[in-house]
Amino acid sequence: MLNLISEQLEESTLSQMKKSDFFTIMLDETKDVSVSEQLTLNCRFIDDTGNLCVRSLKLIEPLKSNNGEVATVSLNAENITGHITSYFKDNELEFSKLCGIGTDGAAVMTWKHNGVVKHLQGFAPSAIGIHCCGHRLQLASTQSANVIPYVKKFNSILRQL
Repeated sequence: MLNLISEQLEESTLSQMKKSDFFTIMLDETKDVSVSEQLTLNCRFIDDTGNLCVRSLKLIEPLKSNNGEVATVSLNAENITGHITSYFKDNELEFSKLCGIGTDGAAVMTWKHNGVVKHLQGFAPSAIGIHCCGHRLQLASTQSANVIPYVKKFNSILRQL
């Protein structure tokens, strides 16, 4: 049931994205409870009423077949780019409309020579890579919390509980 609802929402979002003159994508890696890597694909676009829409598109579980057995693949720049380009092709999304690529700032995403943004700019040269402000805030707050004794003690107590 959840998959059916997810597919309907994805189809609706894709339909609206295709009507938009431009759109951006946001990528992030995450691990589930089984420590399997996954890739979240989100988008931003202006809908036909002029409203900015931010939607989740897909949770990509990078799997490959090994002699009939399914195994998790490492999410390196080439694999991530392959998943994104396949998603664009399968859903008939135009790279010419891609104007921004938001990421978490990890080297695999942002490395200027071989990162995901660089690879995707090969398909969409005018797309701009952006380090997500939310991730920057999280990095700054984590680093600042590590130098405040009271916060360090509080975190230690929480972990012990």
